Amino acid sequence: MRETDILIGQRVIGSGSPVFVIDEIGINDSGSLTQAEMLIDAAAAAGADKGAFAPVWDPTRRRM
Repeated sequence: MRETDILIGQRVIGSGSPVFVIDEIGINDSGSLTQAEMLIDAAAAAGADKGAFAPVWDPTRRRM
């Protein structure tokens, strides 16, 4: 591993390393756990290394 590389889990990210694919799932799950699980499965089937979810502020629920 070089000084400019980073480590994510067991994967080295840097020049000469395989591409590290992050699937942006965002808020496409509409708050549904079942839908979120299906999106995670689809991302994995497509070859994504990680999935990313974006928190959403809902002032009526007072939580993210």
